[in-house]
Amino acid sequence: MNEFYKFLAPVSILIVVLATAVMLIRWRGDNSMSMSMHAALDRRAYLMFAVALSLGGLLFYIFEIKWLVSHLNLSAAFVTFASLGLVLQLIAAWVPDVPGLKRRIHRPSAYTMAAIMGILLVFLAVAPAISTMALMVSMIALAIMAMVFGIFMIGSVSQLFSSAKSNYLIFQGSYVAVFFVAVLTVAYF
Repeated sequence: MNEFYKFLAPVSILIVVLATAVMLIRWRGDNSMSMSMHAALDRRAYLMFAVALSLGGLLFYIFEIKWLVSHLNLSAAFVTFASLGLVLQLIAAWVPDVPGLKRRIHRPSAYTMAAIMGILLVFLAVAPAISTMALMVSMIALAIMAMVFGIFMIGSVSQLFSSAKSNYLIFQGSYVAVFFVAVLTVAYF
């Protein structure tokens, strides 16, 4: 039964990617807007995105806890970060990125969840049971994620990277995509 959980990762990723693609095609804003801001453009987009992130997040969490942790002999700290990441993802999914109190709840949840994705990838990269290829992919993914995260954290303070903000969606999509690729590589190669 444990092997069943192994396949929840690609299923969860597919749910999130397909819902995001539909949302971006149907309710398109511009590249300066985050995925969440696109979802906030229309109630149907918001509900579809929230349901997809919730279902995808829960399935991915089950994959992590029921298969990945035992497969790679990951620590309780990994489980703690994965659990916190899920809670923050659910908050970010159901509290839309709209002006006011909701934005003050949504954005810290979303950005902290994004940072936790990097932390989870560090746990995976240092796991002794991963292949050399998975280690290389994880290190490249971490470098890309650190660069993207840094651009927006430094950019939000210094305005040095204001041109990057006009392509926020592309950077955000890249950040999430390399995380997914690294996790799938660790799990299957």
